[in-house]
Amino acid sequence: STRVSLPRLLETYFPFPGWFNSQPRPQPTLDDFPVHTTEKLRFADTDRNGHVSNAVFAVCCQNARMELLHDKSRVPLSIDAQFVVARLMLEFLREMHWPGTVEIGTRIDYVGSS
Repeated sequence: STRVSLPRLLETYFPFPGWFNSQPRPQPTLDDFPVHTTEKLRFADTDRNGHVSNAVFAVCCQNARMELLHDKSRVPLSIDAQFVVARLMLEFLREMHWPGTVEIGTRIDYVGSS
């Protein structure tokens, strides 16, 4: 008898969209990102179980992104320039707890035209 892994079995019988990849990816390190910023976690960011709310992860990313986009030495945009984040994907790897800080690495991977 041949043993088949669950991911391989699922790929065989279910048509997954192209963005779905059951193969583990190597996780980037902070050194893979040229811009670093630190955010202080607030007590108000926590839920009743003492975890930092999932929405706060996106807020931390937004603050770091704005810090990058408004750094004239890195991104020379005019003050009235507009941009849109077309896709934001978060992969929750661990919980965050208050009190503490989180260090965020930022980079631009792709600039579109719409």
